[in-house]
Amino acid sequence: MVDAVRRKGQAAFVGEGGEFPLGASRDMIRKGLVLRGNWHYNLGDYPKLMKVIQKSAEKLDRYITHTFPMSQLQEAWELQSAGKCGKVVLDPWA
Repeated sequence: MVDAVRRKGQAAFVGEGGEFPLGASRDMIRKGLVLRGNWHYNLGDYPKLMKVIQKSAEKLDRYITHTFPMSQLQEAWELQSAGKCGKVVLDPWA
C-alpha cells in the first residue's frame, strides 16, 4: 500500500487488516505520507445515511457506469484507473 500512494499522499486503514511492517514505515516517512486509521464510522449516522441514499437512488445510479464481478477485479481497476468512466462497482455475488 505504501508503494502505491503518491508522494505526500494519504491512505486510510478501515478496520483491522493485520500488521503494518516496520520496513514500510521508513518509506512512509521518506514519502511524507499521511496514514489514517478508522475502526468504524459513527453508527448513529447510519439511519440518516440510509434515508439520503433511498431519496437519492436515481441520482446515484447515474454515476455508476460499470459493474463487475469480483472475478474481473483487474479489468475494473484498469478501467477506473484510466479515468474513462464514472463509478465502478464490484458485485461480490455476481
